[in-house]
Amino acid sequence: MRLWWKLNDRWRCLPVEDRLDFDAEGAPLAADDPATVCAASLLRSVENQTARAVLIVAPDACVTVNGYRPLGVVVLRDRDVLAVGSHTLHFGDRTPTEPEPFPGGDRELSCARCKQLLNVGDLAIRCAACGSWHHVRPEKEQDDCCWRHDLRCGHCRRNRDELIWSPEDLDA
Repeated sequence: MRLWWKLNDRWRCLPVEDRLDFDAEGAPLAADDPATVCAASLLRSVENQTARAVLIVAPDACVTVNGYRPLGVVVLRDRDVLAVGSHTLHFGDRTPTEPEPFPGGDRELSCARCKQLLNVGDLAIRCAACGSWHHVRPEKEQDDCCWRHDLRCGHCRRNRDELIWSPEDLDA
């Protein structure tokens, strides 16, 4: 999850790891700054292995989500637009796809492309759109692995370039 914040005509990405606090003007606060009043807090919550972002807004804060004033707590969705004070922020709930060891699960899973079983610890990539897993084989050429074999996910068929969005796309 990321929050995009425009500063000096340049988009900056703030990863939502745990919690982000914002002052009344919409600037991110340092975690150890108790002197500044917090207008809104963005919290990362995980339920049933699904991460969500929850925005908690102070009663008197000048905050909107997609043009509407929230009633205290809002679960954000991909590409929601937040206005906090004088800043406009864009929320993105998808994270870049990067290889990681396959964690396994309650049942056996197969690669979305080659349909072979994934073993715990295998290097794999999870599609940010549908959550399906694909093999990544470091011993082979990068273009020969299951994720990079095609420009689309082997399961949902979404174009890999469309999986990650940033507000820079709006400026283009």
